Amino acid sequence: MLAAPNPRTGPAPSAGPVDAARPDARWADADAATLRALRDWVEHAPDPVALVDAAGRMRRVNPAFERAFGAPERAGALPSPVLARFVPLLTPPRLARWLAEADPDGAPRVHRLMAEGVSADGERFLVAATLLRTDPGPEAGADAPRCLVTLRPLDAPRGLLATDAAERGAQPGRAPDAVGVHALVDATLRSLAPADRRRRIELALHAPRAALAAEPESLRHALLQVVTNALRYSSPDTPVSIRSRHDACDEAEWIVLVVSDRGPGLSRAQQQRAFEPFWRAPTAFAHPGQGMGLPTARRLVDAAGGWIELKSVPGVGTEVELWLPGAAAPLDA
Repeated sequence: MLAAPNPRTGPAPSAGPVDAARPDARWADADAATLRALRDWVEHAPDPVALVDAAGRMRRVNPAFERAFGAPERAGALPSPVLARFVPLLTPPRLARWLAEADPDGAPRVHRLMAEGVSADGERFLVAATLLRTDPGPEAGADAPRCLVTLRPLDAPRGLLATDAAERGAQPGRAPDAVGVHALVDATLRSLAPADRRRRIELALHAPRAALAAEPESLRHALLQVVTNALRYSSPDTPVSIRSRHDACDEAEWIVLVVSDRGPGLSRAQQQRAFEPFWRAPTAFAHPGQGMGLPTARRLVDAAGGWIELKSVPGVGTEVELWLPGAAAPLDA
């Protein structure tokens, strides 16, 4: 759930963001797994997130917002301070005007802009802002959240944002779990529809004793997000391959999981936005989804100490690599 740094910030939202591609689609209609992924991503996202009402007052913020801007109750402002206190460009009138705009088909617009952010102690830095209108329902009051705002600090001083991974790294004595590559892929495939498992998945996994040093369930969920994307956005008569290999980088041992499809592919500009929450390529609008698959996968892989790389060619397909730390010793066969 979104964190509530001040108990007076009002009730939780009754519905979530509207899918910009389908004006009648709401997060409240999404399946339970998608909602859990959304709440988990918001709570642990490295980017600041705030829910804002019609008057521009922040009703909820996540921990990353507190780290970047200072908790609202420490800002010396109202119990529910206006977002403009931290991003001066996002004044209540401007927010109201943007939220009232719609595309010709009636879908709410997703606004993206560059703006100046101001922390609680006066530190100024540049942020990339994404605004997405929410639908609180016909019976919601004036204090119900109307807009979800994500802010990505672009030039914040080092140390202003403390990542979850860094915080976990400060905990001594906690050794990572070990999970076999084959066991991880098998658990992921069991989460797919039987038809997809039998007809569309091609496997090319390396050494059967190879193991990863990370929490198994988080990795399964990350890999499932990537594989589901590949299946969803490529033709049903084309395969999706899952490969693995061993690699060495920066004097460390890595296991690389590679998911490839023969879908429409992404342009270079689209690849740069593929990990933005709620962003979807124009070719994806014909398919169900909320644009949280890759952002969720990246957060989980980052938390495991790895990273994700995306390679895509329009008209050819997309390949996603999950670089994950290898375990110190292989598992028994």
